Amino acid sequence: MKYKSILVPINGADYAEEMIDLACKLADRDEAELHALYVFVVPRTLPIDASVPAEENKGAEILARAEAAAASAGVSIRTHFYQSRSAGVSVLDAIERLQADLVILGVSGEPRVGGIFFGTTTDLVLKNAPCRVLIGRAGMED
Repeated sequence: MKYKSILVPINGADYAEEMIDLACKLADRDEAELHALYVFVVPRTLPIDASVPAEENKGAEILARAEAAAASAGVSIRTHFYQSRSAGVSVLDAIERLQADLVILGVSGEPRVGGIFFGTTTDLVLKNAPCRVLIGRAGMED
């Protein structure tokens, strides 16, 4: 399968760089557009458009690391900062807006409470994405 637009939601987890590296390989192979997305989930105690400088700086730093990783791989990347109440809904929105035909989601590989591996964002995207979803588990060797 050849991809035209690849989306990688990142949140600063240790495995984010691995997901960007994988996306860079696929984007380079297919000459696809590559997008990194950071979502700031706004607490319900704040207005949706609240300015939270610490979170904005965190998102900018994480997206800058994605840009650096892509640049070192020789791949162009566009970064996006969304502010919403739901990371999963934002990922689905970005898929539509960017016309992504592949989303790469990273997971830690460590089970959560009750032995569940995926969180609410991954579950929502898996159930509703109108494109292929690739789940990358952190720490796997090539």
